[in-house]
Amino acid sequence: MNWFKKILGSTAKKNVDQAVSNPTDYTIDILMSNLCDIEKSLPILEDAGISREAISKTYNLTVIACARGMLESTLAREQLPDFYVLSDKTGVDHEIQFGDCETYQAAKRLVKNYGQAEAIVASMSGQMRALNWCFNQLGEEAKANTHRIRLLPPRLPSFGQAETKAKILPSNA
Repeated sequence: MNWFKKILGSTAKKNVDQAVSNPTDYTIDILMSNLCDIEKSLPILEDAGISREAISKTYNLTVIACARGMLESTLAREQLPDFYVLSDKTGVDHEIQFGDCETYQAAKRLVKNYGQAEAIVASMSGQMRALNWCFNQLGEEAKANTHRIRLLPPRLPSFGQAETKAKILPSNA
């Protein structure tokens, strides 16, 4: 029984050390381990001293990173946004390029380590719901008209779930 306590004790210390040394990677790890179930992840992350705003931003960008791979296999690069809109606490919006965002890049790098979890999270994402909405709107001609779909840049509030929308370009566009 003592060996079990030693293992659990060292794991808990390692997790606390990781949360302090690299809170973004730790947050992504906890989120992906829980299939981005925020209800399950939030108490663990808050106990590690990570702010709700940081958790919210990392959660949203992790889900977007998971969905992006699936979306890139369906849509062309020009149909996907290359930035997101982040609202700060004062309500001011900032456009942030995915390529310049360290949190998104970390999520993109780390979600690959979770196998099927990446696909599960992606399938439940706002991005996939927006794409499915477009497919439903296009109906039977969805396959022939996929080129008309544009995902709009996700809007991330300072705290809360990102809002993702899509639009369908007119058939003559």
